[in-house]
Amino acid sequence: FSGSAQAANCTQALAYDWDFGDGSAHVQAAQASHAYAANGTYQWTFKASSGATVGTKSGTLVVGDLPPNLWMLPLVHTPGDKGAQWRSALTVINTGDADSTVILSYTDSAGTSTQGYTLSAGAFLRWEDATQDLFLLTGDTYGALQVFSDAGLVVSTRIYTGSAAGSYGQSFYGVSAADAVGNSAWGMVPDLLNSSQFRTNVGFLNFGDATAYVTYSMLS
Repeated sequence: FSGSAQAANCTQALAYDWDFGDGSAHVQAAQASHAYAANGTYQWTFKASSGATVGTKSGTLVVGDLPPNLWMLPLVHTPGDKGAQWRSALTVINTGDADSTVILSYTDSAGTSTQGYTLSAGAFLRWEDATQDLFLLTGDTYGALQVFSDAGLVVSTRIYTGSAAGSYGQSFYGVSAADAVGNSAWGMVPDLLNSSQFRTNVGFLNFGDATAYVTYSMLS
C-alpha cells in the first residue's frame, strides 16, 4: 500500500494512517505492507493529516484466488518487412447473462501491465491498437496477453498492418472433422468487420455425407 499527500498552508508535519479494513492494527506510515488472513472483500482507508486538517481516501480490495485465465500470443506494435507497421486489435465479448469482472495483463520484455474492467452482460470492449490504447505503452513492443475472468468470455485478436500498402494475404491452417461444430451445436466468429480498413469473409464446409442446414445470426 502506498499513499501520499501535499500540505498547503499547514504548520504541522503530515501524519499518515492506513486502515486495512480487516480489524488489524493500523499502520502510521505513507507506505505499508499487509497480508490478509482470509479471502474476502475489504474496505481500506488512507488518511493524511496535519493538525486538525484531515484528508481521506478509501477503496475496496478483493482478496482471493485468481479466476480462470487464458493466454493469447501475441500482441504487437512493431515494424515489419516491406514497410509494414504491425498492430494488434483486441476484442473482449461477455456472452453471458450477468456482469463479468475482466482482468487483462500484458507481458513483454520490460514487464507486466494490467487493466481491469466490469463488462456488462452481452457487452463488448475493443481496442484497435491494444498495446497503446489499452495498456498505454509507447514505442515498439511484442508480448503475451493473459485474460482473467469470473464468467465466460469470447476473446479475439487481429494482427494487421497500418501501412498505406494495406494488409498482406493470410493463410488458414487445415482442420479435421473433430474441429467442426456438431449437429445442433453452435459456434461463434467474433470481431466481424466491414470498413475501409478491414473486411471479414465467412465460409461453411460440410464435413458430413448428408445435406447440412446452417442458421447464422449477426450480433452487434
